[in-house]
Amino acid sequence: MKIRIAPQSIRLRIKPAELTALHAAGTLTQSLELGPTPDQIVSFELRVTPDPAPLQISYKTSKILIKASHALVDELLNTERVGATITQEVYAGTSVTVLLEKDFKCLTHRDEDVDAFPNPAA
Repeated sequence: MKIRIAPQSIRLRIKPAELTALHAAGTLTQSLELGPTPDQIVSFELRVTPDPAPLQISYKTSKILIKASHALVDELLNTERVGATITQEVYAGTSVTVLLEKDFKCLTHRDEDVDAFPNPAA
């Protein structure tokens, strides 16, 4: 899972094997270790939920949790749908945009793209 953070937005790009694992296990986690102790680790969890909202985001104690509806994950896995995006208010007057999308291969060769989705423009 590739994670990009920009001002008030987070973008998750997911490879086919990760999407299959997410669909089967219900969760996909990635961590960023900034030091040797547990309080110095930031984790990102993508979790499948029965909630009808396609995407939701929350934060608590060094963990960014993004919930994706089962319907959305199923559609990403079994159709040509590329992704989904939401803008969620996180507190009065401030919102964050969440994007979840398939990770497509670049049009020019990159070793990291070996197991990505085929690029539709190729």
